[in-house]
Amino acid sequence: MSTPPPGGALAALGTRLGLSSVAQKVVALLYALEHLTGSHPGGLPPIEIAQALGPIHDEALVLGELLPEAPLRRQGVLRRAPGGRLRLSTAATALLAGQHLPDLIPGTSPRPGGHRLEPGLYHLPQHAAPALASLVSTLSQPTLRVDALAEADVLCALRRALRSARLHAAVVLVEGLPGVAYPLFGGEMRGPLLRRLLRAPEVPLVVCGSTTALSSLGLAAQTLTAPLPRGAPAPSLPSGALPPGTFWRAPLPSARAAFLDGSSAPPGRLELFDGTDPRAAIVLTGTATPDDFARAAALAARDGAVLVLDCPLTASRSMVLAALVRQVPVTVLIAPPPEGLPSELARLSEEFARGEGLL
Repeated sequence: MSTPPPGGALAALGTRLGLSSVAQKVVALLYALEHLTGSHPGGLPPIEIAQALGPIHDEALVLGELLPEAPLRRQGVLRRAPGGRLRLSTAATALLAGQHLPDLIPGTSPRPGGHRLEPGLYHLPQHAAPALASLVSTLSQPTLRVDALAEADVLCALRRALRSARLHAAVVLVEGLPGVAYPLFGGEMRGPLLRRLLRAPEVPLVVCGSTTALSSLGLAAQTLTAPLPRGAPAPSLPSGALPPGTFWRAPLPSARAAFLDGSSAPPGRLELFDGTDPRAAIVLTGTATPDDFARAAALAARDGAVLVLDCPLTASRSMVLAALVRQVPVTVLIAPPPEGLPSELARLSEEFARGEGLL
C-alpha cells in the first residue's frame, strides 16, 4: 500500500490529529475495506490489519498504532467492534466520506471578521437560543451542538461530541448541562467524571450555565457574551420535550419572548402573578418534582418562556424556586399566598422588583 496522497480529508485529519504515516495507512485500509470494496464492513482484527500492512511496515509498528492509548483509539478514529475487531468510528467515516454530521453547524473559513476560539473551556451565561445562534455566527470554526436536555446519557453524549469535534476541528457548544445550566436536586451528575471531561478539553468547549456551578466543580473558564434580540416574538411551542408534571401554555399573539441576559446577580427573576400574563409559559403542577422544575427552567430560559407555579407554594417549593432563580436566567411567576411570601422569596422579590435584567 502506498503512502496516502497529499491533500484530501485523510491528510487533513492526519495533520490535525498528529497521526503518523502508519496510522494514516491504517485509516485508509479500513476505509477501503469497510466502505469502498465492502469486503469487511465489520472491520478487521488488529493482527489482520498488521498483516495487511506487513509488506511495507513492521507488524509490531502497526500493532503499536492500534493500542488503546495510541492516537487512533484515544482520539476516536477507531472503535472496537464485536469479535475483537477494529473499525472506523462513525464520525471518522462521515468525515472521510464528506458527509455532514446532523448536529454540526458549518463554519466558513476564512470568514471576514470571524472569531476563532482556541482549545479550552468557555462559559456563556446566556441560555437563549437566539444568543447561541448569534455566538455561532461569529465563529470561523464549525460548531458541534450538544443538547443535554435531550440526552439520556449526558456524559456519553459529551464524550462523543468531544471526539467528533477533534476530528472536525470544531467548537463544542453544550446547552442544558445538568448541574451547570440548572441545579440538580435528586439526580446525580457524577461530578468527578464531568470535571474530568471539562477540565482540559483539546477543543474549544463552550458551556451554557452558571460560572458559580463551574467553580464548584473546581473549573475556571473564559466568559463569552452574545447579544440577545430585543422584542423577539414569544415561542409558540417549546424546543424540547417538557418534563413530567408540566405543560405548555401558548402565548397571546402580541406577546414577546421573556429572555434574560444572565449577567445580573442572581440571573433569574421572580414576579408575582395575577393570573393574566400574555407570555409563553411552562406551567408547573403539583406532580412535578424539584428536578422537573429545574429542567423546565432550563428549557424556558432557552425558549424565552416564563415559569408559572400552578400549585401551592410550600416551603420546599419555595426553596427550589429560590435555587432556580439564583442559577438559571428565567422568570418565575407565583401567585402571592394570603400569608405572604416565605422569607427567602420575599427577599428575592424585593431585588427583582427593581426590574434588573429583563428584556
